Amino acid sequence: MSYENKPPTLFDWLGLNDPREYPKGFGHFIGFFMTLVLIAFAALFVMAFAAAFVLVFGAFTGQGATLGLGALLVALLGAPFLIWRTVVAQNTLDTARKEAALKEEALFNDKINAAAKDLAARRQVTRVVTQDDKETILTEWEDDLVTRAAAIDLLEGLAIDAINRDDYPPAQRIARMLSTYIRELSRTYPPQPPLNLQIGGDIQRWASFIHGMQRPEMERAAQSLGRINPKDDAARAAFKPKNIDLRQCNLQCFDLRDGLFFGAQFRDAHLQAVDLEGAHLQCSDLTRADLREADLRKVQLQGAMLFAVKLSAGTQIDRCNLRGVAVFFVDNVTINTLRPHWDNIIAFLAELPPGAPDHWHTVSSDSFDPDQADADWRAWASEHHPGIKIYPDYRDQDPD
Repeated sequence: MSYENKPPTLFDWLGLNDPREYPKGFGHFIGFFMTLVLIAFAALFVMAFAAAFVLVFGAFTGQGATLGLGALLVALLGAPFLIWRTVVAQNTLDTARKEAALKEEALFNDKINAAAKDLAARRQVTRVVTQDDKETILTEWEDDLVTRAAAIDLLEGLAIDAINRDDYPPAQRIARMLSTYIRELSRTYPPQPPLNLQIGGDIQRWASFIHGMQRPEMERAAQSLGRINPKDDAARAAFKPKNIDLRQCNLQCFDLRDGLFFGAQFRDAHLQAVDLEGAHLQCSDLTRADLREADLRKVQLQGAMLFAVKLSAGTQIDRCNLRGVAVFFVDNVTINTLRPHWDNIIAFLAELPPGAPDHWHTVSSDSFDPDQADADWRAWASEHHPGIKIYPDYRDQDPD
């Protein structure tokens, strides 16, 4: 049978009798489909109109059964339109919510950026200089401490607000911002050499001298960091406390009482005569931190890393919790200061003091194996202090 004489098929009817005409055929098909849709909507409109007529007629004639049937027909026929309207309304609401959330996020970021800018606020001041019996008025720039303090308070509030909404990236950003702020100021205002604290110098006089030199906004920023860190374990895990990064910071004589510094980084920090009473330092990194004459009363130090840390006879550790703490390569003064807590800590020392617990290790700095020490620490803590988290669990966390 020739192509011209064969009976018409569905493909012929759709205009697909020649592969070269497939695009044209699809156009026919789409047109046919749209026609069916229009016919269907027209039929539904007619049926709905008829149902409405039945409903109205039943109401005037008092035929209750007819009224019920008409109402049922109207409900059934109107259901697709009701569903469509509901879907459109929900999509509109979702879009409005997304736009509102984006605006709120943009406003929140604007507040953070404005506060961050105020951390570097400066102001003009004038002073009179007398020279050769002549007075000269000089205009200079100085740091605006009031504006900076207000910025720190605002950032703290924004961070806490974000954490309460389970929105942790902004809080992490603020914690890193305040940490960087303290580190940078520590370069401008470096720590002061302490007195000979090993022989009990006049620490009170020295502390008063240091307080007079410290920048108050540095202390305020550190205190804010201690309030940003969440109390809840799950929230703190999401916040990642390593964002509190106070490595090499000058924190001498700071008042950090009751601060939450769980998992924070204090490596090489200057903490002489700092007041940490009641602070939470669990799992924190105190490697080479100088805590001479510090107040550690009632401090929670469970699972912390004390590598080459410095304590003095004047460091107060009354009612301090050191369960699961690891001590590495500390001097004799430091290890003797820790004597009341020997049974609760594990130590890795070049030479063990008399009466050292059996679970302590003699190691040399040349042959020290960090991985083996980590394994020994974990095994001992798991057996003698079950449930205590230790610093290595946080060491490799990415703070971002």
